[in-house]
Amino acid sequence: MVNVHTEQETSALRNNIVEAARNRFLIYGVGKTTMNEIAEDVKMTAGNLYRYFENKKDIAAACALACISESCEKLNEIADNGSLSAREQLTQYVLTLLELNIEMSQEQPKLGELIEFVSRERQEMIVFHVESQAHIIGKILTRGNSTQEFEVRDIVQTAKTIYSSLVLFDIPNFLHVYPKDEFRRLARSLVELLINGLAKK
Repeated sequence: MVNVHTEQETSALRNNIVEAARNRFLIYGVGKTTMNEIAEDVKMTAGNLYRYFENKKDIAAACALACISESCEKLNEIADNGSLSAREQLTQYVLTLLELNIEMSQEQPKLGELIEFVSRERQEMIVFHVESQAHIIGKILTRGNSTQEFEVRDIVQTAKTIYSSLVLFDIPNFLHVYPKDEFRRLARSLVELLINGLAKK
């Protein structure tokens, strides 16, 4: 029982560290955040902090994983909503993906820097994110096949291809390219194009 309790405490402390670091990373940026500052925020010494994370890169990767998990949870709710048709699921998925990106970018101005840092230092996190999103899209495509709304032969490859077409709506660094309303128009146009292309002939 003691060991289980210790594991639970360790997990809780790691979560507290990640949350404190995330708050700093997303406001001040990864580069301007120090291990000492993170340690102070969770009321421990920097030396003690290194017992839980080897370096700031590892903490940043954990923060990115938390962001990915939160996003996937909301998008999975759409894919798991049996009251929606596959077309409606795909439409909501794309529009929600964009709105989550806009919302997070407004509330967390340094999110783009965190993503850039993780892309450079922990490329496996980017692969994990792409595969996570493709898995959600795959569930929607599978439903579309079963309801005969779609005709998709290779679910996995098609899901990855669809996500690659949505990257513009999922990376905060791109949000300065167009006004938000233009992004929304582009998203709706792309959804219409996707649905037409996937439709059972």
